[in-house]
Order: sequence, then C-alpha cells, then structure tokens
Amino acid sequence: MIQSFVLYLNRSLSLTAHRAPATHNTISATTSIVSLLRHAARFNLETMRVIAVTFCLVFCLMASLYGQLAIESFAKGLSEPVDIENAGDGSGRLFVVEKLGRIRIIDSSGLQQEPLLDIQEKVDNSSGEEGLLGLAFHPDFMLNGHFFVYYIRTVDGERMSVVERYTIPEGAGVADIHSGVEVFSIVQPQANHNGGDMSFGLDGYLYIGTGDGGSGNDPGERSQDLKKALGKLLRIDVDELPYSIPPDNPFYGAGGDTIESIWALGLRNPWRFSFDLNGDLWIGDVGQRDREEINFVKAEDHKGGLNYGWDCRDLRGLVRTGIPDRGGIRL
Repeated sequence: MIQSFVLYLNRSLSLTAHRAPATHNTISATTSIVSLLRHAARFNLETMRVIAVTFCLVFCLMASLYGQLAIESFAKGLSEPVDIENAGDGSGRLFVVEKLGRIRIIDSSGLQQEPLLDIQEKVDNSSGEEGLLGLAFHPDFMLNGHFFVYYIRTVDGERMSVVERYTIPEGAGVADIHSGVEVFSIVQPQANHNGGDMSFGLDGYLYIGTGDGGSGNDPGERSQDLKKALGKLLRIDVDELPYSIPPDNPFYGAGGDTIESIWALGLRNPWRFSFDLNGDLWIGDVGQRDREEINFVKAEDHKGGLNYGWDCRDLRGLVRTGIPDRGGIRL
C-alpha cells in the first residue's frame, strides 16, 4: 500500500500534514520542508520566504519539545549543494554533490580543496533543475571503489539525463576521471523535471528516479507510458556493465517497446527518495503547484509495478479522468 501525504503552505504560514498517521505529522512536515529547500531554485522570492519562515516555526516547535536542537555551521565554501552521501566505508567522510558538476569531500578537518570528482565540462547546469543531481555508492564500494552519478548533458541541442559509473583506484582518495563508463542515458524533452536521485536498495539493485520530461501537467503523458523511462522509478543490476534487468522486475520479459527497467510509474519529479534501515521506501515527489507529495511504502508492500498516479491525479485531486490499474494506488 502506498501512503501519500501532502504539505500545504499558504500566506498565513500555517502548516498542515494530511493523509499521514497522526504520530508522524511533525516528522513528515519537517521532511517535506527539507525536500522543498533542496529544490528551492525553482521557487520565487515570496514562496521562499514562506518556506523559510515555516521551517523556522517548525524548528522552534521541535526545539521547545525536545530542548536539544541547535543549528551550527558544519562546512563552508560549497557552491549549490544538492545532495550529500557517505560511502559506508568507515572513513567518516561525507561527499557533497555540487550542481555545477563537482563532488566535494568533507572529513574531520573540514571541506577539502580537491574534489572526489569534477565533471563540469560534461554537465549542463544552464537552468535551475539541470546539473549534477545525484550520487550513489555501490554496496561493495570498499571492494570495487565504484560509485554512480546522475547528471544532465546537452550535445548538439539534444538534452540527456546520463548515469555514469566512476571508480576510485585502490589506495587513492579521489576518483580516476578517466574511469567513467556510461550506464545509460535518457532523452529529456524539457529542461525541468529531471529527477536525478539514485539509491541502492537492500536487494543490492540500483534504483533511479526520473522526472516526467518537464513542462507542466505531463503533456506527453510520459509518466503512465510503459514505453518511456520518464516519470518512473527504475531498477537495474549494475554489478557488471552493461547493466542487466533483475528477473523479478514487473515488466521483465514483457517484449515490444516496454521498458523492462521500470519498477514503478506515475511519478512527476521524484527529486529525492531513500530506503530507511527497515527497507521502507520514502519518495519526495515535487508537486504541480503549492503542494508537495511524499509517498511512503513499507518494505513488505514494496512490490514492482506500483502506480503513484501522476498525471492522472496528485494530492490536489483529479487531474484527468481514468487511471490505469497497474498495481493499485491508494490516495
């Protein structure tokens, strides 16, 4: 079962979490605000003021409840940070994705001058939702040194979402820039709604979030189209390249033009998603206007073929009539 809930932000600065268990309202609201701030580049000044003030109100509320929260500067000198990851290698290092095309390293001494990776020459960062957008370390990173990046590339006017694998040589602290291998690419019709997040599930497979191809209201009906990789959560096996399709993917062996890497469909712009320690899935899907959507699927319900509903509907209600029955959706 998909549990979806929405964050409302209005001029009176009120905050209400809907369709979430009552005990999770504070957590879901705070998570929503963090998600909003992470794609802040697309908001106008008035909206940003509302978000910032609302965040402060929630923070003060939580601080009064727990009495142990504080904000302090952790690292300075970053340029447009959009993601932060750790490699799970016990080094204590953090890796910050800068939208312009670099991955910076933060260790116990602070922000390091030399980046893990610099691919600015490849990355198209010309608009607010383009750039280097995602980073994921292979579960066996300590053995193979592999990590994956998601970025936007434009060549001869053709805009693409690209996933590449890079490798850190044994004994080195940064990636070999010449080790890059393209995993796959997707044509992007517009500059917005690029998705860009990636995460390895507890099953060891790489999950990739893609946006619906941009503009508004998904004019190409791509999110519900199984012949297009846009507006989807993809799932592939990258232990060896070229990648392979896990045999339990819902459309494995479907034939024709069906994209067999599709794990779930009906997403608008899943800017950030993650699996928690229980294997539960959380997806932050950017809303059409003033409402943001978070989808939560418990590990035992996380089966292939779930349909999250876009663009048939979002949490504002019906967008257009009819919704394909491809796994069931509960809003």
